[in-house]
Amino acid sequence: FRCLIRDWNNYHYYLGEINMDVDLIFKIAGVGMVTAVLHTVLAKSGKEEYAYLTTLVGVVIVLGVVMNLVSKFFDNIRVLFKLY
Repeated sequence: FRCLIRDWNNYHYYLGEINMDVDLIFKIAGVGMVTAVLHTVLAKSGKEEYAYLTTLVGVVIVLGVVMNLVSKFFDNIRVLFKLY
C-alpha cells in the first residue's frame, strides 16, 4: 500500500509492509499467552493477588501498544488531510 506522508518540507512515498501488522498480532498474542500461563500458575499455587496483578500488567502492556498504533494512525490522518 502506498500512503503519501508529508515530511517537514517535502513529500515522499512510504511503502508500508503487511509484515509489521502480522508481527504486531503475534506480539499481542504472545503477551496474552504468557499472561494466561502466569495467571494460571500463580492461581494454582494459591497466589491469587499476584495472578490478578500479572493479568493487569499484561493488559496494560497491550493497551500501550495499541495506544501507540492509534496515535500513529491519527498522526497519519492529520498529515493526509493537512490538519495542523
